[in-house]
Amino acid sequence: VLVVQRTYTVNQACFTNQRITVERPLDVRGQSSWQLGDEPAVLSQVDGCTAIVDTELLLQPGQTLCQEQFLSETSDLHQEFVRLWQPRWLRAASQSHELLTRAANFARTYLPSSSFHFPPITAAVWAKALQKYKPYAARGTDGWSKQDLQNLPPQATQVLLDFFTRLEAGEAEWPTQWVQGLVHGLQKRPGVADADGHRPICVLSIAYRTWSSIRARQALRQLLPLMGCEASGFLPGREPAEVWMAIQAAVELHVQSGQPLAGVSTDLIKAFNGLPRGHTFAVAAHLGFPASLLQPWQSVLARLERRFSIRDAVSGPCWSDTGFPEGCPLSTLAMALTDLMFHRYLQE
Repeated sequence: VLVVQRTYTVNQACFTNQRITVERPLDVRGQSSWQLGDEPAVLSQVDGCTAIVDTELLLQPGQTLCQEQFLSETSDLHQEFVRLWQPRWLRAASQSHELLTRAANFARTYLPSSSFHFPPITAAVWAKALQKYKPYAARGTDGWSKQDLQNLPPQATQVLLDFFTRLEAGEAEWPTQWVQGLVHGLQKRPGVADADGHRPICVLSIAYRTWSSIRARQALRQLLPLMGCEASGFLPGREPAEVWMAIQAAVELHVQSGQPLAGVSTDLIKAFNGLPRGHTFAVAAHLGFPASLLQPWQSVLARLERRFSIRDAVSGPCWSDTGFPEGCPLSTLAMALTDLMFHRYLQE
């Protein structure tokens, strides 16, 4: 069940029949409680932007009509999630071209060029990656499970690995089932009941997730020497808790010494879902990441079809030209590249 808060402004009010007109159509899906000003109200004969209001309050233009809406029908829930996330995933045209160009120029000027190597995936590497999953790891739309991949005959596993080699060489394309994702909304914290209070975790094919997790680990391991000591997220041998340890140590030191201390904390809103793709891939190419990694990765994102899954029913498809899906292991590499630029920018 989603609980949605909506507000409307009364543009016109008729005293004789208690009819009001608001600035946009009233949403009457599900069940709702209404409040006009500070008084409870009951709406009837709703028709688009107009309704009859039963309230003790004297009606007049400019009043605020508040709605607390409870949605439980699967189709309504799908509609809420799609309405919220589709504009966020399709906003490349609205991003500042000037700002992204400036950031790209900064990256070319201040970030070093290196060389990253990604050898063909061997059967041993593949088996080790599969062992990291929990016994009942989520399946993608292709239906394959961890056990299915582990129980393949060695010859079939090698066929799969040869396919990845051809894919990275630009000689093959992703199967349709591997560029489809089921989005499950995970509640961010207790008590948050609207669509925006859920994190859109995308469940992709376990075969794709295994390939991308192998490449992401290899990429982050090679990227580590370029990252400053301040960066902690997603990097081997580091964890975000180290940030809090550093802050705590700084506070204790300055309290004991009586020295002043200033700091600032920032948060990227919908971080993974807001990163600009073209700019991120340009930075990766400048650093030295090969086309064998970047092209398949870009191809998945360009073709990715996400559907919200609720009660085993799926919504219509959602497309994207912005951000990196939460649930794809390579998305952590995109965030690490952003961290690298952020820290280097502050240093310079």
